[in-house]
Amino acid sequence: MQKILDKIKSQISGDTGESKLTQLNEMALELSGNADTLGQALLPDRQQLDAQLAVLGPAPKPDSGMKETPEVTRKRNALENQKSKLDDQIKQAEGIKNGALMLSSQIVNLRRDQLKSQLALNSGSILGPRF
Repeated sequence: MQKILDKIKSQISGDTGESKLTQLNEMALELSGNADTLGQALLPDRQQLDAQLAVLGPAPKPDSGMKETPEVTRKRNALENQKSKLDDQIKQAEGIKNGALMLSSQIVNLRRDQLKSQLALNSGSILGPRF
């Protein structure tokens, strides 16, 4: 998804036409929606991992005198690693979503500026014969 966002960014320039900017804006909004959908789809998996970790409970403190079986320790470490990877994926999806929304906003501003410039160039002076 990051590659798609970078590709959209690379296609934008000051002299990009209106139709191309519209197309790029639609692509950015679609990418934002896809990233949001992905992030939301990962949330149930994260909740499931949280529930599994809650069943295992916190690791005993070293000075508590309680020992944990190696199997439980391995299981907890595996779940923590999965949770960490999942959290990274969710953060990455959120970052792409926000980046795509910001890019869309910039495209809209660029389109607005182009329209203002076009209107300024097409309107004549009040001293001109058209008025």
